[in-house]
Amino acid sequence: MLMNQEEIIRQLKDHIFENYPAARKREDLPVDESLYDSGILDSFGIVELVTFIENHWSIWIEDREITKEKFGGLRKMASLIEKKLQQKNLLTGPS
Repeated sequence: MLMNQEEIIRQLKDHIFENYPAARKREDLPVDESLYDSGILDSFGIVELVTFIENHWSIWIEDREITKEKFGGLRKMASLIEKKLQQKNLLTGPS
């Protein structure tokens, strides 16, 4: 089953609020702002978030994809995840 970006963003937010104390100090997370630049995630947090994404959605994030252009905010992350899920679905067929 393919997910839409809003559902992916919701799941990312849930994970971030649950696992990162800096996020809990906010009422909501910005979807178009870098979580690193806004102080919510540090470099270790980015690595952990990539691991969560890979395990949760069974996809692989290339090192070259961990950039502000492709991974700089929740909407960009969701877009990358959605694209990878679509590619995965094309290769494996619908589940």
